[in-house]
Amino acid sequence: MKQLTSLFFLFCCTFIFAQSTELSQKVAELKSKIATSEKAEKLVWMDSLTLLVEFNEAFGYEALINQNIAHALAIDSLSTATRHTADILFYRSSILGLPAEGLMVLDAFVAKHPKLLEDQNTVNLYLYAGDCYYGLGDLEAAMESFQKAKQIATLIGDKNRMALVMQRMAYANIEIGKMAEASTDLQASFTIFSEINDTINMVNSKNGLANLYSHSGFYAEASAERQEALRLIEPIGGGALTSLYYNEAADHRLQGNNKEWIRYLNLAREVNEKSEYRQALLPNILSNLVIAHALNDSLSKAESYFSEVKAIPSITTDYRTFYVEALKQLSFAKGNYKEALQYGTEHLALKRAEDGFVEIYNAEKFLADVYAATGNSTKKNYHLSNYYAIKDSISNVQNVRNLAYYQTLYETEKRDNKIVAQESNIALLDQKNKVKNQLLLFGGLGLLIAFASIILLRSRNTAKRRALMQEQFSQDLINAQEEERIRVARELHDSVGQKLMCYFPKRPKVWEMSR
Repeated sequence: MKQLTSLFFLFCCTFIFAQSTELSQKVAELKSKIATSEKAEKLVWMDSLTLLVEFNEAFGYEALINQNIAHALAIDSLSTATRHTADILFYRSSILGLPAEGLMVLDAFVAKHPKLLEDQNTVNLYLYAGDCYYGLGDLEAAMESFQKAKQIATLIGDKNRMALVMQRMAYANIEIGKMAEASTDLQASFTIFSEINDTINMVNSKNGLANLYSHSGFYAEASAERQEALRLIEPIGGGALTSLYYNEAADHRLQGNNKEWIRYLNLAREVNEKSEYRQALLPNILSNLVIAHALNDSLSKAESYFSEVKAIPSITTDYRTFYVEALKQLSFAKGNYKEALQYGTEHLALKRAEDGFVEIYNAEKFLADVYAATGNSTKKNYHLSNYYAIKDSISNVQNVRNLAYYQTLYETEKRDNKIVAQESNIALLDQKNKVKNQLLLFGGLGLLIAFASIILLRSRNTAKRRALMQEQFSQDLINAQEEERIRVARELHDSVGQKLMCYFPKRPKVWEMSR
């Protein structure tokens, strides 16, 4: 068994090495072509190289992109330079999880090129810039970037990118509390993505709708949307699946279903290990695993996960919110209320700066619990009052009415789409039945014609045979009659001859002599 394991390990290493060698050879070939080409042709080879080693820092991915940008600008290709700058923003914010560094690239590029072209690449640039601001919790700046992207997408008539922008704006509006606007944008984006069969973004829109419902207390509707999205994305995997599992875990946390909360967090982490967005999503997942186990009296597991959190290089800077939240819950679970208050107060300040109302009221509730544990009823009541005030605002009558209205529209649209699909299926079945009936009809007619032709041919052949037989019979009859006549004539002749001999006897010899 050990030998088999060793052989399998050796095979895997050989396979990986072969793949790496093949990739290195392709990289070397492209670099050779880049070195021997100029201007536009060189840019084409450079683009091919960056696509080949996409997100692979072992081959200096970001350095290659910067070289592309420099060459594109040297040959006056601002559009290509903008596209690659957008790629860096996406790489730093979504892959590396460093949105602040992405914004540094954006600011430097826009400072040198304030008049950007109004094309798809500029839409992507502002779209990913909005993602960077969103990742930092600056929702106002995120919405400004999304608005710029929306204006350009509308101007150039790019429907697909318009849907992406609406999706991002919806996420921000959910955090701000503008549920009606978020619902409208998510429904519109889902419709567009359905038309072009973009499964990943269909799932992202459904995930947004699920989050919208859960933030407003519609957990059953949220779970239904999310389960439908899971059926679409589970065969594919990736970051969208991680997000769905994580959000499902968050809903179970809000409902007090601790077992399901931890189960979905573990699923999220398992899927995230295979995702290209692993670095960006891991801090959030790990910090929540710390919180989940701390609140469920599993301090050893909570501390184990927290050691992994601390090992993340940028956890105290780019991911400080997650770090502080994990620390406050771990301190509270240990009974260290002084540290719990310190980190709880910092966490509340961070969430207020982000203007995320759902996280703010959770932070207020935590401080109320800590003060209750220390016996400070005055401050407990203060934070508890803030908690209920924000919670009540979430259930604001107008927001609920708007949400119910748009939810009804959404369900109606889904029902109408289902009816249209059923009608299409019925029409298709009718068409198939019609074709089948036509085939049966023409097939039957063909068989009938073939059968009639065979009968007619056989009848004609039979008639010919009968005619030949009749002709032969007639000929035989005639021949027989002729033969009979000849026979009768012969017999008559012989009989007459004999009779004549009787009537003419021989002459007497006297007479003969006298003659």
